Amino acid sequence: MTINIKDKPRYVDVYNQIYDKINAGTYAIGEKLPGENELAKTYNVSRGTLRQALLILQENGLIQNKQGKGNFVLNNSKSLEVGLEKLSCIPDHFSNKKLEERLINILFEPPSTYSQKMMEIGSSDLIMVLHRDFSTEEKVCAYTLCMVPVFILNEHNIDLNDKKLVSQFTKEALYQIGVRSKTKIIVTKAGQFLNKVMSVPEETPIMAIEEYLYDSQGRIIASHRHSMLPDYFTYNVNRTK
Repeated sequence: MTINIKDKPRYVDVYNQIYDKINAGTYAIGEKLPGENELAKTYNVSRGTLRQALLILQENGLIQNKQGKGNFVLNNSKSLEVGLEKLSCIPDHFSNKKLEERLINILFEPPSTYSQKMMEIGSSDLIMVLHRDFSTEEKVCAYTLCMVPVFILNEHNIDLNDKKLVSQFTKEALYQIGVRSKTKIIVTKAGQFLNKVMSVPEETPIMAIEEYLYDSQGRIIASHRHSMLPDYFTYNVNRTK
C-alpha cells in the first residue's frame, strides 16, 4: 500500500525535524531540549502531537525524559555508528553522558582456581586485579573489575609501581593489543558487593558484560566484568548477514 505524503501523521514530520537537529548537533548530546510549549510553538503543532514525536525519540534511544527536568539528548546517529563489535572500554564508549573515572585500587595476587581455568594460566602466574568505577552527576553508574596476568604487563615494560600507568594500560593499550574478545551479556541484579561498591540498593537491575581479550597469539591478555546501571548506557550492535 502506498501512503501519500499528505496522509503522513504530523508527529512523523516533527520527529524527523528534531532527529535532523540532533544529528546536526543543533541539539547536542547531553543537552536539554527546549520545553514542550516552546517546541510545540516552533513546529506549529499541539502538545499532544509533539509528545507522540518525543515518545518515539525516547523509544529509539535518542532522548531521555527525566521527570521534573525535561528531555535530554542521549545519542545521535554518529554516536551509534560503532557498536559492541568494536574493541573498546565499554562504559566509556556506550555511556549517555561524559563519565568521571576513579581508580579504586590495584592488587597483585595468585590466581584462584577459577581464574586459572577461565584465563588459561598457571597457578604460579600472578595476576593484577584492578577495581575502578565510573560516575556522572556524582552518582556511580558503572563498576569494572579487570584482571591481567602480570607477565603481560612485564612484556610491555609497564612499571607495576606506577598505578596511573597501569590503569591507563588496562583502559587503552590492552584494546589496541587485543585482536578479538569473547563477550557475554548478562541481565542481573545488584547483590551485597555492588550495593557496597556502587552504593545502589540490592536487587537494583544491572547490565553486566563479561569479556576476555585475546592477543594475536591466541592468549587471554585480560578479563573484564563491567557492571552498569541500564539507564545510563545505550548499547548498539551492527549486525550483518
